[in-house]
Amino acid sequence: MNAQISTFTVIGVYESNGQLFVTHSHGTSGEHAMQLVARKLNDDGIVADFVVAIKGAHFEGQSLFFPGEGLVSGDAILELQEEGDE
Repeated sequence: MNAQISTFTVIGVYESNGQLFVTHSHGTSGEHAMQLVARKLNDDGIVADFVVAIKGAHFEGQSLFFPGEGLVSGDAILELQEEGDE
């Protein structure tokens, strides 16, 4: 049986600076898409940790929102909400 190739949005964190990244990859599953991205980054000498692969092409400012360039605490998110509620 041939597995169908799909587009996945892969989200991860660069180990060197903690910055989040979003990229797109084609794969037969989310795991496969992440493996392909990990291989490419590794070939480029980049080490990253992976968070998720979401089926489909998602883009920052459209279907993805990031509150910062790296991980953001829940307290900081609550502060954003409070400022927006004023």
